[in-house]
Amino acid sequence: MQTNMVVTIQDKNQLIKYIQAEVLRQMKERLVVNSDNVLKVLEVEFEKIRTSPEAVALISGILRYDLGIYSREAETVLDQIIEIIRRDAAYSFAMPLITTPSSIQINITLLKSDYAEMLAIPEAHYEQNFYVKDAPGRPFTIPWLDWLLMRGYDIVVQSYHVSYNINKNTVSRTGGAIMNKNGQFIIPREFAGTATDNFITRSLVNLDQILFKEFESILS
Repeated sequence: MQTNMVVTIQDKNQLIKYIQAEVLRQMKERLVVNSDNVLKVLEVEFEKIRTSPEAVALISGILRYDLGIYSREAETVLDQIIEIIRRDAAYSFAMPLITTPSSIQINITLLKSDYAEMLAIPEAHYEQNFYVKDAPGRPFTIPWLDWLLMRGYDIVVQSYHVSYNINKNTVSRTGGAIMNKNGQFIIPREFAGTATDNFITRSLVNLDQILFKEFESILS
């Protein structure tokens, strides 16, 4: 048995809303059918975080010694950062109420601006002892991911500098560098980041354009 549904709408604005709702419903259906394609695009882009200059330097370069972290810690943090972004990624559609419903707005959400969950990853910070005269062996927290993502060119350690002059008697967390008295430490400029410009945002800088092209292909 075939049933035909007839909808009669006399108010112009109500008609426009009805058309918009129907267009958005069809768009969502197409996206559901093609969701695997969107996920593949996202996965390719998310992997750019893992291959960024900062990530490479954290795992096998000088930055791991600057920050005093092990390669496995960096890898764990990068894995969890990508998982958090993957989980939180979302997109939605809107269509302004206009006389001709030809304008479609796509909103893409990827990152929470405070990075709180990423900064709370256990391996994103560690306790370290600085042996100073007034407090020998006193532990200090090294929030290295916060320094890398948020602090830009700020001085993050006062009165100490990184030294790569290591010998057999040197006590070093990673075996690649130590903090020596005097000077200061900032994140190297080529790796430094802020809340709006860091190795994550730089890795994903073109993602919105890439997704829009994918959506255009699906919805055309």
